[in-house]
Amino acid sequence: MIVNSPSCQAISFCAELSNETVNGDGSITAGDAGMAFEYVIGFETPDAEEACNADCNGDGTITAGDSWSIFMILFGEGGCIEGIE
Repeated sequence: MIVNSPSCQAISFCAELSNETVNGDGSITAGDAGMAFEYVIGFETPDAEEACNADCNGDGTITAGDSWSIFMILFGEGGCIEGIE
């Protein structure tokens, strides 16, 4: 499943809403990657801020790839657009 986030199409909007992490606590953890994956599989529905922060690549959708990218930040690999780093 791909979660579309129409309110998140503009990257500048996401940057304005961002609290740096999916859950907004300012610390990137495996929990942030897990939250993003829960959105993808339909266990949870993100609000606008969570959707923007979970959309790691900024393409307007939340996918397993976004979740993986967030997880890889923990290992110093890769990163996201403004907002999650």
